[in-house]
Order: sequence, then structure tokens, then C-alpha cells
Amino acid sequence: MIPVVIAGFSNGGNIIAGYDGMEVGIYLVISVLYIIIGVLSGNSLILYLSGPLAGMLIAMLMYNWYPSRVLLGNVGSFPIGALLGLIPLVGHFEYVLPIVFLPHIIEFVLQVKYRHLKYSVFGEVDEKGVIHDIYGNKSVVHWIMNLGEMTEKKISMVA
Repeated sequence: MIPVVIAGFSNGGNIIAGYDGMEVGIYLVISVLYIIIGVLSGNSLILYLSGPLAGMLIAMLMYNWYPSRVLLGNVGSFPIGALLGLIPLVGHFEYVLPIVFLPHIIEFVLQVKYRHLKYSVFGEVDEKGVIHDIYGNKSVVHWIMNLGEMTEKKISMVA
């Protein structure tokens, strides 16, 4: 199970990151959830792993806020994703993995379903900066785009 979790979480975070490093916000929410679980369960190992990670992600978010000046990239998203997959295994709360990984699972299923099509998570930008989905709902980012008049900043904030 460990290799599947490492491969799945590290690649999943990289796949879902589309606009301005959306993975930083997603990773921060997951690490805060882990901190809450660590406090409630009294498991200090979870806190030792999740606390510094959350602090690093908050610092990264300061520079990753729209407009991004620094992007996490593959060098950051792969190891952080792997760590976020391993923390529940080490802390013995594996039940949370499918819940926190649900957006990544949905994105993976959509990627497999539409693998034969050439499309992008990006769309057409009009003069007001609103991004219009031209491909249909073929990814999680497309769903976010279709919530209303979404600019790049709004898409990043929703994610």
C-alpha cells in the first residue's frame, strides 16, 4: 500500500495543480486537517510531521498568492504530496486518505476518460480577464471555471 500511496499522492498533487500552483492551498488544507487529527488523537508524531509542513506551506503561500512570484513546481509538489500520503500511514489513520485524495481521484478518472482528446485546463481569456471553458467539464479546474465569471485569481482562491 505504501508505494501506491506515495505514487498516487505525489502524482495527484502535480496533476491537479493548474493555476498559480493550486497545490499549495490544497496541501495546506490537508496538513491542517492532519494537525487537527493529531491534536484530537494525541499523536505527537502526526504533529511533528504536519506542523512544520503547514508552516512551510503558509510561508510558500505568501509568495504563491496571486499573482504568483514563486511556483512550487515538481520539485516541491512530488515530495510534499508523498509526505501527505505517508503521514496517515505512519500515524495510523488511513481512513482519511480517500477523503483528502478525492479531488485527485476525480481528476485522475477524468484524465483517463478524456486521454484521447487534446485539451488543456486553460481556457480563453476575454478582455475582462474572465476565463471561459472551451473544452467542457474535462477536469476539476474546468468545473471551477464553470462556477461563474472566474478569473485566474478567483480560480486559485476557490481551489
